[in-house]
Amino acid sequence: MPKIVSLRAAFPQLDIEVDGGISPENIEAVAKAGANMIVAGTSVFKGDSSVAIKAMKTTWYQINPV
Repeated sequence: MPKIVSLRAAFPQLDIEVDGGISPENIEAVAKAGANMIVAGTSVFKGDSSVAIKAMKTTWYQINPV
């Protein structure tokens, strides 16, 4: 996550997307590091996708309220 933190500090208005390895287990750290866009593939398509999506959305919006 140090790269995300560095980018966010240097470019506060920049869209920072993280693609790959995003899961319900690590989305909180990714969001807190400063990413504001995510791509989650494997975590959505393995197992119950509705559960994974709901868990990630819930965590995401707790950290990044609309």
